[in-house]
Amino acid sequence: MRGSIGSVLLLVGLLGAQGVPAHGQGRLSMNAAIPFKFVAGDSEFPSGNCSFAMDAQASRLSIRASRASTVVQGTTLKFMGDVFKDAPKSEMLFNRYGDEYFLAQVWIKNHGMELARSARELELEKGGAEAKVVKLKLKSN
Repeated sequence: MRGSIGSVLLLVGLLGAQGVPAHGQGRLSMNAAIPFKFVAGDSEFPSGNCSFAMDAQASRLSIRASRASTVVQGTTLKFMGDVFKDAPKSEMLFNRYGDEYFLAQVWIKNHGMELARSARELELEKGGAEAKVVKLKLKSN
């Protein structure tokens, strides 16, 4: 993350969070209850249940909520560590500026993706706002 960013760890056992390959499609998916509204790409999502599906290359993420859906592009992240000993299983990282949350990374079963910053997030950064990182660790079923 850019600048001196504080981090806030939010451990949440999210409802129905799981990484499951879709039948024969090479996709990973999970459902999660997000406790705050957030922005991903150019779409805003309400708090509550969302579904996330990542393609096999971890470069496209589909997000659906009751009133919103989008597909966002991202950069594949690879875990570089001690043979996945400390690799994230399933988690999400958000950048928080005040009461605004922006989805930054998604990890589903050790496959990670970093999302591009939205225009609003870039505007906040240019204005000198510092992000706090909020991590949601997902509890598998």
